[in-house]
Amino acid sequence: GMIESYIRLIVYKMGRYLNINKTDVRMLQVQRLNRLWAEVDSRLAHRWTASELAGCCGMSKTGFCRLVKDLEGLTPLEKVRSIRLNRARELFEGGSYTLETIAPIVGFSSPFSLSKAYKKFFGRSPSHLLADGC
Repeated sequence: GMIESYIRLIVYKMGRYLNINKTDVRMLQVQRLNRLWAEVDSRLAHRWTASELAGCCGMSKTGFCRLVKDLEGLTPLEKVRSIRLNRARELFEGGSYTLETIAPIVGFSSPFSLSKAYKKFFGRSPSHLLADGC
């Protein structure tokens, strides 16, 4: 209605006044998300929630989920899972870890749940990367 129109006009004028455009805002959002994903990667065993992730970015859960979906094509928790599984793959490729040792490091409750999620994500079981073939 009328109030929303005025708010949009004020925000637009403020943006013009402060010389902020959508590209600048998006760049700042991407930088903030990249810092968040680095934090997630450094604390893989932590049980992240979408609300907690949003809070780390100083955003509402709804706005945060929409932003992540726009930028990543994933929900926040799907993004966290992809970070966990990519780290697991790196550890498997290193050759000195087993499913049993990697699972808790990357935040999975069991070797089975890691193996199942890995196969779903990458399309093949992690066993082809394990040195001993287990």
